[in-house]
Amino acid sequence: MTNCFNSKYPIVALAMNQVSNAKFAVDCHNVGIYPSISLFNYTTLKDFLLDVSYFKEKTGTTDFLFSLNFSDFENKQIQNTIDKLDIKNIELIFNFHNSNEIFSNIKNELKKRQNIVFYLKTMSVTGLKFNEYFNGFILKGNNSAGIIGKNKIESIFLYTKKTYPDKFIIPSGGIENKNQIKYFMDNGAAAVGIGTLFALSEESPIPKESKLAMINKKRSIMINSINHKKGAIVFSKIKNGNNDHNNTESLILGITSGGKKGHIYAGTAIESIKEIKPLKQIVEELI
Repeated sequence: MTNCFNSKYPIVALAMNQVSNAKFAVDCHNVGIYPSISLFNYTTLKDFLLDVSYFKEKTGTTDFLFSLNFSDFENKQIQNTIDKLDIKNIELIFNFHNSNEIFSNIKNELKKRQNIVFYLKTMSVTGLKFNEYFNGFILKGNNSAGIIGKNKIESIFLYTKKTYPDKFIIPSGGIENKNQIKYFMDNGAAAVGIGTLFALSEESPIPKESKLAMINKKRSIMINSINHKKGAIVFSKIKNGNNDHNNTESLILGITSGGKKGHIYAGTAIESIKEIKPLKQIVEELI
């Protein structure tokens, strides 16, 4: 299968909390990979709109993967913003503790936006009752950054491709070299998703001191407030509020403290990173 995105290479820079802002998206666009912008990076819709304006000024387009969760998409103001900006690719993140009940409120909004390609980000398509509403899936394996499941990405990918042969399938989690990319593309992937390699690039907004701390420490598994396992570099344990299921307070500390406190999400690809490289060099090595 060929690249489903309007980018030189079939590689998506995955949406990363506190990383995937417009400036980094422009850098990704400029090296030929498909950029993402995550709503998690913004405290107000105004800030998001300013960043999108910057991206459009630098690239002449709003061609990026917009990442948000189900409850954010339920917001009418955000729906209107998506329509106004003419965003073409959207990733909706499945959250096991409330997504099923929220979906009943948003399914008609998905159905009437035929001009948008909707991707469901999930660790498994098994047992989900709303897969038909999505054009494709961004799959997470147990080698991913952030929330992880039980299975390897290869088995999740092959099962999903067999079950939904006509949908766009984008595997992610621990992808770190050209052989892995070739395997997935040869087996029908629409693109591959990569996060950790790009998060450690020169252009990434994570401070250099924090990147070096990540390289020098082993990935571990942390547990959030609703017992989800997450792949991360943990510098110190920080107690988050009961509603902070994404552990954002600890994540911000991890990024801003230079690796002294908190954590930073990372997949197993972190184990292959020995130095900080420019995005262009990373992409050249991947292709």
